[in-house]
Amino acid sequence: MEYLPFALLQDDSGTYLIERSALSYLHAPAVQGKVSSEETVSYLGLGRSFATGASPDLPALPQVHRELAEASRLYNGPEYLDAAASEVLFREMAPGVGLLHVATHTVIDDRRPLFSRLLLHPAGVENGNLHTYELFGMDLSAQLVVLSACQTGYGQLREGEGILSLAQGFAYAGVESVLMTHWPVNDGLHADLMARFFEALAEGIPMDLALQQAQLAHL
Repeated sequence: MEYLPFALLQDDSGTYLIERSALSYLHAPAVQGKVSSEETVSYLGLGRSFATGASPDLPALPQVHRELAEASRLYNGPEYLDAAASEVLFREMAPGVGLLHVATHTVIDDRRPLFSRLLLHPAGVENGNLHTYELFGMDLSAQLVVLSACQTGYGQLREGEGILSLAQGFAYAGVESVLMTHWPVNDGLHADLMARFFEALAEGIPMDLALQQAQLAHL
């Protein structure tokens, strides 16, 4: 059940659970990280579009620019794209951010989940691979991290801990809430869903209800 998004559960009439209830998930006590009491409201967006030809193994993400631009407009915060969205920048700025938005590709390591990684841009001494194990050593204070990438909640199931994933790494680092994905996502459709989510969130709607509204609009 850990690998199944409950929003897709259906009753005998074919009604999805998300059509009846807003959903959120709580970490087991063993997974709960360092919860910060510091109030932070700032926005930071990082995204890589992987322009055609940039990587033969990774498809382009042309809608990343639109996704970050909309969130940046709503929250009046900076967005860093492509070469500017470096791992060095993430390490420098992420600890003081309240709403952290990362839109990029992921590489999932099924055998060694601590080596699953978000692909940021290389710069300086950092190669751009932000691994799960690196997140465990960070100290973040965000109220929400939006991991707008494929399979950010996927990993290896550990008894008593749940799924060891990138999302869990952020939880250990002290993030209060993480918006994650279970499966691969479509670039264009996902950008539309994220735009609806951020718009509802900016209106003061709670996170679970904002996501429910976006998902219902998608349906």
